This record gives sequence, structure tokens and C-alpha cells, in this order.
Amino acid sequence: MTASQPSSLAYEVYVLDGTPRAGDERLPNGDRLVSSPLSVTLIFGEEDAVLVDPPLTVEQTEKIGDWIERSGKRLAYRHRRRSWPACTGASR
Repeated sequence: MTASQPSSLAYEVYVLDGTPRAGDERLPNGDRLVSSPLSVTLIFGEEDAVLVDPPLTVEQTEKIGDWIERSGKRLAYRHRRRSWPACTGASR
């Protein structure tokens, strides 16, 4: 095995708009409730990429898939670092 020079890494962040929440609840001004925006990070080297915090909805997934395709990188891994008690069924 021969040693090689480490390749450099770079990253890009894509911020997705929040998604409208289900139900009839409204803000005081009458607007629908919308979740917070979601940031998705693509960390990449020369050929491969890692997706950090993958999207949550089909529409968001399509946008991120197109973004990755435009990058020309091969998605090798995805990493989800969120763990909210409300999403996992855990309680505090």
C-alpha cells in the first residue's frame, strides 16, 4: 500500500423552505403554520459526497436529488444527525 496525498474536502449548504403543517391551526394574522426552514449539507471530495441532514418530504427530496446531480458528485453516504423526542417517540 502506498501513501497518497489527502484530497481536500469542500461543502455546500442548501436551505429548503419550511413545509406547511397539516391541520387547521393558523397564525394570529391568518397565515398557515409552516415548519422552520431545513438546511441540508453536501460534503464532498473529488468524486464522492456525503449528505448531512437529508430532507423530510418527497418534494424536498426531489430538489436535493437534483442539486446533488448538478454537483456531479456520487452520493456515497447520508448522515442524519437530528433526533427530536417528538419524532422518535421519546419523552423527556
